[in-house]
This record gives sequence, structure tokens and C-alpha cells, in this order.
Amino acid sequence: MPKMPTGMRKNAKGGYEYRFTLDGRRYSVYGKSVRECQDTFATRAVESGMQAKTLQEILGHADIGITMNLYAHVMEDTKRRQMAAVEVMPGQAR
Repeated sequence: MPKMPTGMRKNAKGGYEYRFTLDGRRYSVYGKSVRECQDTFATRAVESGMQAKTLQEILGHADIGITMNLYAHVMEDTKRRQMAAVEVMPGQAR
């Protein structure tokens, strides 16, 4: 994740959150925050099978534990859906 320029505060006019709000109209994310978009991206990435280590690096988390704590619930939901989709092997009792 790119580093914020020195002296650019999160919510300062000209800061990344402010700029995102201005550009949000152009990208159909008006009314959403940077954090909401990041969470949506991360959730969809996990649901599509992205490995946690890859997601950690993309999001810029220093520790894999941060990524796991934030998105482990999505991984559990995905695991349940995938297990339910597995059919019984041919020739095995149901």
C-alpha cells in the first residue's frame, strides 16, 4: 500500500480520504470510505480463494494475525459453503 506523503493528514483537505471522497463520484463509490472499499475488496478476495498471506501483503498488514483476525469469519463461511457443495463419492453410503 502506498505511503501517505509526509504532512498529509488523513482527513485534511487534500488528504487521501478527502481526495477519495471527491473521486468517489467518478468511480460510483460516492458515500463510501476508503476503509469500506478496502474491506469489500478483502472480503471478495477471500471469497474467491486468495491466500491469506497474499492478502496480507496487498493490504500492507505488518502481521498475518491482523489479516486473519479481520477476515477469518469470511474464510469460515467460505469453508462451510464449499464443504456443503461436496457431493458424496460414488459408491459410498449417504
